[in-house]
Amino acid sequence: MRDPNSSLLHATLKKFHELPVSRREFLRRTVLLGSIVPVSSALHALWLEKPASTEFTGLKFFSSQHARLLAMMAETLVEPESVDEPVESDWPTIAETQVVEHIDQALSASDEKTRNDFRELLDLFENRFIALLFDLRFEAFSAMTKEEQHTYLRDWMTSNLEQRRTGFMALKRLTTSAYYTHQNTWPKISYSGPLVNRPEKGERQLRVATVPSTSRDYDAIVIGSGAGGSVVAARLAQAGWRVAIVEKGGHYDRHDFTQNERDMVPAMFMKRGLMATDDLSFILLAGECVGGGTTVNWCTSMEVPEHVLADWRQRTGFPDLTNNILKPYYDLVRQRLHISPVPDSDHNANNRVIFDGGAKLGIPTKTIHRNAVSDAALAAQYGIPACIQCGFCGVGCAYDAKQTTLVTYLVDAVASGADLFVHTKAEKIIISSDGVKKVMLVHENGRDAANEFELTAPIVIVACGGLQSPALLLRSGLANGSEQVGKNLYLHPTTALFGFYDRDIEMGYGIPQSALCDDRIDQGDGYGFWLEVAPAQPGLAAVATPEFGATHRDLMRQYPRMSNIIILARDLGSGRVTLDDAGEASVHYELHERDERSVLDGMKLAVRIMQAAGARRVQTLHAERLFADFDKLSQRGGDPQKVLQEFDQEIDRRGIEPNRCVMFSAHQMGTCRMGSDPKTSVVDRFGECHEVKGLYLADGSIFPASAGINPMLPIMAFAEQIASHLANSKTE
Repeated sequence: MRDPNSSLLHATLKKFHELPVSRREFLRRTVLLGSIVPVSSALHALWLEKPASTEFTGLKFFSSQHARLLAMMAETLVEPESVDEPVESDWPTIAETQVVEHIDQALSASDEKTRNDFRELLDLFENRFIALLFDLRFEAFSAMTKEEQHTYLRDWMTSNLEQRRTGFMALKRLTTSAYYTHQNTWPKISYSGPLVNRPEKGERQLRVATVPSTSRDYDAIVIGSGAGGSVVAARLAQAGWRVAIVEKGGHYDRHDFTQNERDMVPAMFMKRGLMATDDLSFILLAGECVGGGTTVNWCTSMEVPEHVLADWRQRTGFPDLTNNILKPYYDLVRQRLHISPVPDSDHNANNRVIFDGGAKLGIPTKTIHRNAVSDAALAAQYGIPACIQCGFCGVGCAYDAKQTTLVTYLVDAVASGADLFVHTKAEKIIISSDGVKKVMLVHENGRDAANEFELTAPIVIVACGGLQSPALLLRSGLANGSEQVGKNLYLHPTTALFGFYDRDIEMGYGIPQSALCDDRIDQGDGYGFWLEVAPAQPGLAAVATPEFGATHRDLMRQYPRMSNIIILARDLGSGRVTLDDAGEASVHYELHERDERSVLDGMKLAVRIMQAAGARRVQTLHAERLFADFDKLSQRGGDPQKVLQEFDQEIDRRGIEPNRCVMFSAHQMGTCRMGSDPKTSVVDRFGECHEVKGLYLADGSIFPASAGINPMLPIMAFAEQIASHLANSKTE
């Protein structure tokens, strides 16, 4: 048994000393009574209760005791909590949906810190002294009645102690996602699941290189195959350079895409979809596969707004950071990805909420441009498959209609002779006295022992994204004389509202994002928010949906008639990426009060758009349910403004506290920012590190501040410019 010597336990002891003296004394005496029992046997018996026996097979991470405890918790989280609300026998059980086994698989492939933290969390739920301190009950979770377990979990969810809320959110997110991504659950929420008309597989377009037995030399090594790395790799290979592309994730394409979150999120997202800030207050969605974020994003393609570029010019000292200068590079990307606007006839019901509600309120909206063509004639003209509007862009396009780097730039790179190494992590970059860079690599294929090898080149381009690029530089001890590596992390803080209607919406199907409301992106100080929608399939919807137990289930039952609007803020505040004890990226981010105001203002606009589009109820993602109920207008004189006013007041009162409201980030930027001053920046105008010649960055980490738009297109445009600079420099 591990001594639960955790941050939560330390916080608990601090909380103990903040209690009124009378209650503190009661607890002291209670614990002292327990110490009369012979220490040799009592402490172990009092610390942990043994849950009732349930058999699990094939577990890699959980002990049988932890597995049984987790199953009990999962039942409480997804099932009705009272004997007056009996479990509906036709809903699948925790065992039938393999919740424990799925979480076991996810954690067994996670890092040691994540595994240890989760074990510790389970132990704390069985710790009778923790229950005594907070609930005046000397009882382990497994010994409680069903109603007591529900009450105890709610106490964790609503606790004023942030660490308890963090622990609850970890349990809820893992459990509800595992439950609702299982196909046995889908009929209960009227979700049809993956489409059946997936195409014939055919030949794979990319050739993957084998790991060399000795060191291999290249002209350039590109670390990362996403939006930035793939562009640079393709252009240099096309210019005749010997190029190696190193990708930590695996190679998945239409042969592998199942259109099921349960399969694809663990395969293609960082930390198997478990990446988060260190306090779990932000879920961080970042691709970790061949194609990176372009393989798992929702295709939205935007230019940096002019007011943001003006801010960037002032921050960097680069007067040429203008859309006119960037235009030829934008055009190259548009041409290669076949970016075009969504036809008016192709907006799904989820996106139409923004268009329809905005039109009724007189709020300007726009059609999003995307790198997938749904117009069959135009697609034929381009010689690419037409988008069939399935909605599964976020888990890989099974039709090759989505023009990711997987089917564009990386195909160009490999066809021009580049070597693509997958399941290969760059541990460190070592610079020799003659400027040659040695990249120390570890290849892991999930079957054999890790295979270490190295590649060398005079030019190395780091393009691992806003989280992993600074981590690699920090592990390598490079380019950080300014102490800016890892700092200035911008996330575009994101939350959402769910709307409930008397008509079907089916937000998981159709073109994911085609509607945009950016009317408030600049609220006078250069900062603000914009509105889009998300293709929330059941797993994502379940994680975001408030509450647990019967309330959560009743909300999920309404899944076909739910829409969402996501609120994204251009953040003024920033966070930081550091290294944990294992040398991996650790993310710290606290929401700045200005950015909290942007998010709250966005929620106020979104609820009005939804109400105008016919929503009968709108709710936030606060853990304790917060909603505007337009069904009850008759009780308020038929005036929706009264409901909206009450809603505004309540969200202002609650605000956005860590793990009291679900927050996301799919855009991580700024951690190796560009600038003209080496004292305050990491790279120059063309992505080259001030301190290390021949070491470049080509991803969102070079942004000097938050972009205020979905960043794929500008990342790729900057990469085109960096590649052009490199290619020209070799010929000079």
